[in-house]
Order: sequence, then C-alpha cells, then structure tokens
Amino acid sequence: MEAGTGTVLLSGNEHLVGPGVAIDVPRGTAHRSHNSGDEDPVFVEVQHGDYFGQDDIVRLDDDYGWID
Repeated sequence: MEAGTGTVLLSGNEHLVGPGVAIDVPRGTAHRSHNSGDEDPVFVEVQHGDYFGQDDIVRLDDDYGWID
C-alpha cells in the first residue's frame, strides 16, 4: 500500500494495512479490502505467473452492483 490505511479480509481474517505494508493473496483465496481511515488508500497490485487476464475472477459478493 502506498497511502492511507485499509483493512484486507483474507479467508475470513482481517489484516490492517498501511503505507509500506505488503500482503500476499494466494491463488484462489477469497479476499476483499476497504478503506479504514480518513485518507483514500492507494494499493499497488503485483501479479506473478504466465496469465494476467481478468476473466478468471469469481465475485463471491456484489455490494456495488458490478455483476449483471
């Protein structure tokens, strides 16, 4: 994370994150994040592997109306 503070929910466990904190999300692990501070959080996502498409994402919940 580059700025702000946030909470990452990773397999049912909450992790508070802030600037300079990294968190690994293993492949296939349910996860979500939200702002838990006053400043907008800025995340930097880094993917590893041979495939970087978005069509393998499975949304488990849709609080924001992104799924048709």
